Amino acid sequence: MLSYKIKNYISDHIDSSAITLAELAIHLNKTPNYINFVFKKENGTTINQYISCEKMKKVAQLMKRCGTEFKDACKMVGICNYPYG
Repeated sequence: MLSYKIKNYISDHIDSSAITLAELAIHLNKTPNYINFVFKKENGTTINQYISCEKMKKVAQLMKRCGTEFKDACKMVGICNYPYG
């Protein structure tokens, strides 16, 4: 249930430049360490890794479906340092 809430929050805020553990913890009224522990145990990846992966999936989707250029797609999902992307 907690993993579902985390994934849902990330999905709803994927365009934000900074989804943080602290922000998620406040939203869920849990500690950052606890939510990261539970998420990793259930999904095999940390929350930060999951966020990065979801942002890159969104970039790929924007490029493929909308013909958006890479740097523009990165900016749309909150990746400010697009060469890193």
